[in-house]
Amino acid sequence: MAKIENKMLFGFDVFNQNFVLFWFTLALINAGLAQSKHRDGLTWFIISVLLGPLATLVVVISKKDSEEM
Repeated sequence: MAKIENKMLFGFDVFNQNFVLFWFTLALINAGLAQSKHRDGLTWFIISVLLGPLATLVVVISKKDSEEM
């Protein structure tokens, strides 16, 4: 069996491509969650790209805005 080498975090091997795909998908989900709480989806998408799972935690525990539609 071939030995699996450790790669750089943002390299272009298969593992890291999956990691980037996961991070981007998480950012899209966070944007949707933020919009459901009447927050700007684009802003939260950008925050999520930078912070990842921490942004998810903030979106989930934040209260819904009382803005009327």
